[in-house]
Amino acid sequence: METSAGIIKELKENVGFNQPVDFMHLCKGVPVVIKGQIQEIREESILFTVEPPDSICLAWDAQTTILQDVFMSGILARVVHFDPVEGTVELDQFVFADRGFGDRAIVRVEPEAPIAAELILEKTSLFCSVVDISLSGFGLLAESAPDGVFSKGQAGSLKLNLAGRAIEITGNLVGVFPQEGGTIRLAMSFTPDTPGQATVSRYITRRRAEIRDGIAQAYQEATQNRA
Repeated sequence: METSAGIIKELKENVGFNQPVDFMHLCKGVPVVIKGQIQEIREESILFTVEPPDSICLAWDAQTTILQDVFMSGILARVVHFDPVEGTVELDQFVFADRGFGDRAIVRVEPEAPIAAELILEKTSLFCSVVDISLSGFGLLAESAPDGVFSKGQAGSLKLNLAGRAIEITGNLVGVFPQEGGTIRLAMSFTPDTPGQATVSRYITRRRAEIRDGIAQAYQEATQNRA
């Protein structure tokens, strides 16, 4: 595996200063591309200039991903410091992203707050929370359950209110991930042409617009507070 210092050297040799660099950042599930360029290469970090208002997303997470045509994969990096007024971000701890990186950019959103839902399986039903929504399925969070209640490939349906409408989506559990504290993260994919998908699509479109508006507002507030 290439070291962070080796990646810094490659960025210096293959990209250089004042050349365009993109940052792919997930903001509440929405892929946001931030435009930037290298300003200064330091011993263990790189200082980039970044363009507003999308750059404010760098203030919310400890990691971002650099995209540049000369590299076959994205480069993950730690956010050391972001200055919204100066329009700069310092990054270090560079590492090439794994092959599954592109899957994270799927069209999905996180709701403003978890959405209460009822998960109905063959032998039981239980309440859970919808914590992310995509065009192909839901991310769910369930309280602890007896062993064997959840299994990968299990068919079921989910009842919830979305965008003011009561819907029931059928699908399959494609992932079961126990979490610290006893909760369980579930990934549920939709059955093709299941009723309710149009409502999901409309919700995603509206929620993405809300998130984009929130990015612009957050940038404005951050820079005004520093003025």
